[in-house]
Amino acid sequence: MELEVTDPTDGSTRVFTGADELSVQRQVDEFWGVDEANRREHDG
Repeated sequence: MELEVTDPTDGSTRVFTGADELSVQRQVDEFWGVDEANRREHDG
């Protein structure tokens, strides 16, 4: 599976590829720092 994401900060397009939707979503979340943000919410 392949997913294109446009970075709003600079308008560049990033392509994430993975075996399935879940693995691609994980890469996207890591790119945006979602995991880190979620950890901060739970800790606070």
